[in-house]
Amino acid sequence: MQRRRFGCGLLGHGTGHAIGPGGTRALLWGRNPAHMDAMKVAGCNQRFLPDIRFPDGLELEADLENAVRSTDEVLIVVPSPAFVEVVSQIEPWLRRPGNFMGL
Repeated sequence: MQRRRFGCGLLGHGTGHAIGPGGTRALLWGRNPAHMDAMKVAGCNQRFLPDIRFPDGLELEADLENAVRSTDEVLIVVPSPAFVEVVSQIEPWLRRPGNFMGL
């Protein structure tokens, strides 16, 4: 099963550790390509949790459409004011309308 998490702040990073292990493929999307590249190089989110490494197999993606189209489940972990905007952006690309959850 493909699970995608959208949001790479403190809460988004933490949920990656919860859904990434155990053979489940997980992907982290963030809106800032430079920040995503920096996290790929560092293997962690130095801005929020610099001492906690990403779990093995966690993929990072800066392209929102690619992230949404390649998944079965979407977990949106963004600040409340950004939630409606992110849902509006991803809705056309969801495999099944309404197949997302917010945290």
